[in-house]
Amino acid sequence: KNGRIMYGGPARASSPPVTPHQRRLWDFPAARKIMSDRTLLIRIYRPRFAAELLPLPLPFWYIGPVLITFPCRKCGVRLEIEAVRAGERIACPACGAALDVPAAAVGPGATVGGFRIEKQIGEGGMGRVFLARQLSMDRPVALKILPAAMAADATISDRFVQEVRLAARLDHPGLVAAYEAGQDHGVLYFAMAYVPGQTLHERLRAEGPMTETAALRVALKLAHALAYAWSEHRMLHRDIKPANILLDPRGEPRLTDLGLAQTLDAQTDGPPRAGSIVGTPNYMSPEAASGRPLDPRSDLYSFGATLWSMLTAQIPFEGEPVGVILKKQLTEPYPDVRRWNPAVSTRTLALLDRLLAKPPEKRFRSWEELIPALEDALIRRPPAASRPRPFALLLLVAFCLLLAISLAALWALLRARAPHAPPRPIEAPAVPG
Repeated sequence: KNGRIMYGGPARASSPPVTPHQRRLWDFPAARKIMSDRTLLIRIYRPRFAAELLPLPLPFWYIGPVLITFPCRKCGVRLEIEAVRAGERIACPACGAALDVPAAAVGPGATVGGFRIEKQIGEGGMGRVFLARQLSMDRPVALKILPAAMAADATISDRFVQEVRLAARLDHPGLVAAYEAGQDHGVLYFAMAYVPGQTLHERLRAEGPMTETAALRVALKLAHALAYAWSEHRMLHRDIKPANILLDPRGEPRLTDLGLAQTLDAQTDGPPRAGSIVGTPNYMSPEAASGRPLDPRSDLYSFGATLWSMLTAQIPFEGEPVGVILKKQLTEPYPDVRRWNPAVSTRTLALLDRLLAKPPEKRFRSWEELIPALEDALIRRPPAASRPRPFALLLLVAFCLLLAISLAALWALLRARAPHAPPRPIEAPAVPG
């Protein structure tokens, strides 16, 4: 009635367009989309319905070049112009003053690939992360921009594209959803769902160690997400750490930054180069630190290091040089969490010891084996409210003593006020006469 639903995937840059519409949707000379290998359902509306649904001056799928915004130094009017015109002299449309278009800078006010950047919200090894607004959908997104110096490296660019391909396959509530990626005038970008809140790292820095119950609950939800990533997509994360875990306003965790993930599926681009070291040294498994081949047990080690940080609010081996950290990951055990969190149970300590075992064969073999252990530790741990504290016990004893004294005093008072019957006279026995 309204149109046709097409079953297919994104157009390849090397393949000719099937229809003129496909050229308009996917084949941009200025902003080429780098989409994932996933099947899409595309609705093509009839013209009369499209005219009613999309009364826009430009089609909703239009993506222009990088735009920069700057003010007129004379009248203050803000101008928006294509970044390719940097260095040109133009006239202000409001006051006519001659202006030099500034050099393009990816930051607040710029528009990249149809995303208008609002502010920077983070920065990591794979680039800066901005809060942006997707103009076509009018929704907030987290936009990751690869630095220009890194974008010039073909190896790093390929790694960036691989991040997009892998992340776009995932569909799980414990993982941040990927929207799209592309290249706009040499700027590589990756748009993903914006999760308001804070990272787990920020939460630990601000509030200190988590309770054992809270840490186990977060760990259990993350374990389900990572089990899905491996069982459904044969994907390793390779960089599990508190800074890559987002907590939404309800405290629900979501794992992000899959740029260091690698798939072991034979149909993909293959594993990284032999001997390469990828990840964060403080949370890196011994086999990752030594450049050996990885399997899910490497992520399980990083997961255990993250749980250790949740219970201690500390970063493992913080302040040490990278070389020293990598050596310690190979040989030195983690400090006892009870140094910072004495209330941690022996059951959770045993679980941590197994997760952080240096030989991979001594760890849990899979996420499916770990999840029941986490559930068991969480269920068997008594609730915090049922464990009486020494101060509470003291108050309870004092209250009971005060109640007993009050009842005794009340009983004595009632006894004292009770009326006494006069003594009955004793009759002398009659003497026979």
